[in-house]
Amino acid sequence: MNRTAHIQFVLLLFILCIGSEEGFSETIADNDFVKITGGCFQMGDQFGDGVSDEVPVHLVCLSDFYISKYEVTQEQWQHIMGNNPSKNQGSARYPVDVVNWHEVEAFIEKLNSRTNGNFRLPTEAEWEFACRAGGKKIKYGTADGTSADHLLINSDNDAIGIGLMPVGSFPPNELGLYDMSGNVSEWVQDWYDRDYYTKSPIDDPIVLNTRMKTLRVRRGGHWGDNVWIQRCTFRNWRKPSFRLIGLGFRLAKDI
Repeated sequence: MNRTAHIQFVLLLFILCIGSEEGFSETIADNDFVKITGGCFQMGDQFGDGVSDEVPVHLVCLSDFYISKYEVTQEQWQHIMGNNPSKNQGSARYPVDVVNWHEVEAFIEKLNSRTNGNFRLPTEAEWEFACRAGGKKIKYGTADGTSADHLLINSDNDAIGIGLMPVGSFPPNELGLYDMSGNVSEWVQDWYDRDYYTKSPIDDPIVLNTRMKTLRVRRGGHWGDNVWIQRCTFRNWRKPSFRLIGLGFRLAKDI
């Protein structure tokens, strides 16, 4: 990263972290984003309990990228957009939700204009690679890749109360990323194409065009979903104008 890009990156982190509570550090440091070393992995369901759009398992090779440790919070959204669309506003550190894809793009555009940055949503392939701790054969984006009660909140989990949680409430996955499974589901860049895995290119795939252009992908499952939906390979979708309790996002950036 050159000096100008580094300054822009640190400025973004200042905007995102200013005024944060303990657990979401005010310290302005590059480690508020995680550098993901790219590589090749087998994308899709390798356990046999997925659905038809999670197969065939296919080779994908990704370039290096950055992804944020946390889902974007209500405090961060308020700072950039001047409003808070979330229904549950019990903590500034709750992830923002009830935002549609177009509103997320507007947030990113404003953020980039303030920082002269190049921030974006992760692609669907980047998201799955990160959830699976660098493309490992694991089911969940948790500390050990399992759905143990103490690692994520879901509608099947009777051990804890059901509801939104402050970012960072559960242990991160092996890459240091929080809430890749659960809390809120997350918009990604791609249009949804049910049959894309049958024709996906190997290198840095992203669905920029589909015949209908009606649905955008969301990943990760939210607190009210059952644990099966919170698997790293589960593909979900919504119209880009759709708002949903439990649907938010996290940021990514090219190296």
